[in-house]
Amino acid sequence: MLQPIFALSAAPLAAALTHVPPPLDLNQQVLFSDQRVHEIEIEIPYPDWFGELESHRIDESYVAGIVRIDGAEIDSVGIRFKGNSSYYHPGIKKPFRIKYDEFRPDQTLDGLPSLVLNNNFKDPTHLRETIAYSLMRDIGGQRAARTGFANLRINGELLGFYTVGETVNKTFIQSHVGAGEDGNLWKGDPHGHLNWKGDDPAAYYSDYTLETNESLNDWSGLVDFIDALNNTPPEELPDSLAERLDVDRWLRHHAVNVATVNLDAYEGTGHNYYVYQKDSDGRFVHIPWDLNEAFGVFSLNLPPWELKWMSPLWRNHEARPLVDRLLDVELYQEMYLRRMRDLLATYFERDRVADRIDELADLVRPHVYADPNKMYSNDDFEDNLEYDIGFGPGLVFGLKSFLAARHGAIQPILDAELGTQYLFINEILADNETTVADELGDYDDYVELYNGAGQTVSLEGFGLSDDHRDPFRWTLPATASVAPGERLMLWLDGEPEQGELHAPFSLSAAGEELFLFDAGGALVDFMVFDAQQTDIAHARFSDASSWVGALPPTPDAANAHAPAILSLIASRPFPWPDRDLSIEAQIEERLVPLAFVDLIYDTGGGPQTVAMTESGGVWSAQIPGQPLGTLIELYVRAEDQQGNVTLDPATAPTRGHDLPVFVGTSPIRINEFMADNETTYSDDAGEFDDWIELVNLAGVDLDLSGYGLSDDLDDPRQWTLPAGTMIGAGERLIVWADDDPGDLHAPFKLGKSGEEIVLSAPEISGKEVVDHVVFGAQSTDLSEARGPDGLGDWAQAVAPTPETRNAGKGFAALLAAQQSPVRIGASGGSFEVQLTVLNRGTASASTEAWTAAKLPGGGEIEPLDGPLPLTLAGDALATDRLSVTVPGGAPGGRGRYELRVGELGGVLDSADGVEVIKSQ
Repeated sequence: MLQPIFALSAAPLAAALTHVPPPLDLNQQVLFSDQRVHEIEIEIPYPDWFGELESHRIDESYVAGIVRIDGAEIDSVGIRFKGNSSYYHPGIKKPFRIKYDEFRPDQTLDGLPSLVLNNNFKDPTHLRETIAYSLMRDIGGQRAARTGFANLRINGELLGFYTVGETVNKTFIQSHVGAGEDGNLWKGDPHGHLNWKGDDPAAYYSDYTLETNESLNDWSGLVDFIDALNNTPPEELPDSLAERLDVDRWLRHHAVNVATVNLDAYEGTGHNYYVYQKDSDGRFVHIPWDLNEAFGVFSLNLPPWELKWMSPLWRNHEARPLVDRLLDVELYQEMYLRRMRDLLATYFERDRVADRIDELADLVRPHVYADPNKMYSNDDFEDNLEYDIGFGPGLVFGLKSFLAARHGAIQPILDAELGTQYLFINEILADNETTVADELGDYDDYVELYNGAGQTVSLEGFGLSDDHRDPFRWTLPATASVAPGERLMLWLDGEPEQGELHAPFSLSAAGEELFLFDAGGALVDFMVFDAQQTDIAHARFSDASSWVGALPPTPDAANAHAPAILSLIASRPFPWPDRDLSIEAQIEERLVPLAFVDLIYDTGGGPQTVAMTESGGVWSAQIPGQPLGTLIELYVRAEDQQGNVTLDPATAPTRGHDLPVFVGTSPIRINEFMADNETTYSDDAGEFDDWIELVNLAGVDLDLSGYGLSDDLDDPRQWTLPAGTMIGAGERLIVWADDDPGDLHAPFKLGKSGEEIVLSAPEISGKEVVDHVVFGAQSTDLSEARGPDGLGDWAQAVAPTPETRNAGKGFAALLAAQQSPVRIGASGGSFEVQLTVLNRGTASASTEAWTAAKLPGGGEIEPLDGPLPLTLAGDALATDRLSVTVPGGAPGGRGRYELRVGELGGVLDSADGVEVIKSQ
């Protein structure tokens, strides 16, 4: 009994993957699907087809042939080799370009004039390009090429397994940028660094290729853009670039390139990209290209450790003005880091990508194995899905290990650079015809703001603008505020005379931007959207989530387009050591039926996914018992049959629910407070306000997101601590009870004549009150404190010790039962308890521990078990589990079972127990 045990550390989370059924018919969508492997057969009318194609390589001319894809045949198709380093890899398996309209104008494959077949050069997994392109499409609004898979045969001979790629041309622009677009498209190759070389367009001919409108040969737009990018004074750069570049789209693509360490791109080599100047507004759009060396394959002569642990703010030592100059603008760097944060929380989230790797690997595995000309072995394929293979110049990073390293490198920097966000642009409707009318009956554009903080946020002096160069185009009035967990509707109608919440501008349904700045000009949030459909919103999938898309509008109501997780309850908010933990979720379908519900948990060894099962409308799963000191991090993921996903908590997978395996009871306690502070301790504004000190008794850092504080037991969640509030192992945290704005400022004050303080656990525990203190009249500049920390008796009128250890003899006792109160039948029964003794002092000390019973109607039995001598080091604990039997002859009524420490028959240092109710 009561063997000393010490705590362990925790690890981060990840998410699961959407399940998509395979398509059936051959068209563009099916061709570029990642759910099937196509069969491509090419007939070239030459016995030595390889030699014939090789002879056309230098001038990049085509040979006519027949191409069949899944049996669908098209003849007179242009075929040639392509590529640089991928071409020069020895062997017959070269990359190809197929051009359907080379010999027959207007001939296409379902509208596609051309395709590329890439040979997966330097990629044992054959998956890098597919995953990288999908990331670019997801975050960049589909403005990146699509890919598929195929086995390629030429003249009946199997060459091997290829990645099928979409080409960037006029057709691509009209499909992915805008119908009717007919502007100029340039490819940055071989040295498209975007450095200024003067006004003469000819100076740029060797580094860029004009791909459309070649006969006009108009380079003025590109030269003007490069001039503005390089030569505009820093303070004028946003004004200059905003009208020339889709800045946000570039920042999104840059985030993917840095996250995947794709250095065979603009950031590294300065090539493998396109820029297109739109007809509609004259701005340039970045289009990524040739991503086969993503995930650190192209090293740029950097050492492996620098590639794996590359900072999100990494820059090339050579000039790359599109990176250097943009990130020198504080606002643009902030936008970029937020895009990176969203990327890591959604499309590049660890579990999501890992599951995608597994799913794709299962699809391509038999075809990779059957490839007679692949560049790596079958073992290399399997190993490189997980681990690095090779060494020196031949080192190829493992996909999953590289993914984990990138998260480990990027997330801490994002956490350090970006503060916790509480106020969100939650929903925008830029083409409102029938959705919701304002107070005058007009169907105007609107924006919905959402407050995820635990206190009301005043928007007085905030700036809202559809042009980030003019942050205070509309300065919000003093009446604008958002209550905790609530929304504020602002009408963007260009009619400020209609009321204080009507903006002096409206939104464009063709797409634009909306920025929210605080009164000091700091970025609060922003949304950039493309052309809008009538009565379809641009909104977050759920309130304050990272997922954003075109969704049905929900003005002034919760964004609940995905399934709604109505409740999430753990069988114990603070699990017992080595005892299974049940998780139950009540989930409501929204637009379409549920497809599946997963519980994802991490106990320090990596994320585990468990399919939850449904019974009577409740989904449940179990987490196996864990050792004392384990921090269980978990979240639930519900997906409907259209792929809409809801996560609980919404911050998952970046941050899930924390359930510390402590001793069956809360490690977070109220430790000290001051209700009459005149000169003792001041807050960040220099004010001497009331304060409450919380202490963490556990040996792990804990997230206090969702913990509630109140001065009213009838309203225990009067205020919730802000998301992302952390308290270190054994540390203390001050919360100001001053009714002032601020992250750790509660919206109530303490009464110096006496009242109460209530601490409640997060929602997952069912709003359970974990600590409650009732106090009387307080003395000026004296506090009331526990001695020892967190568990001892309360001492009044003591010298305050905010954020430091309280005085006390050190020992404290805890006792927790599976249920509270424990109910025993008239014939008797048994129940289990967890017994714990803590030495909260700094030095090793000895004591005795024993159990005792307070009987119904008075009377006491002491000891029931013990006393047991104990010696514990400072800040250590000892714990054990015990089964307690209540005989049928015991008196009926309400009693108490306790654990006590001290000297038997002497003064107790502390006591804690559980109520036992026995039937008569």
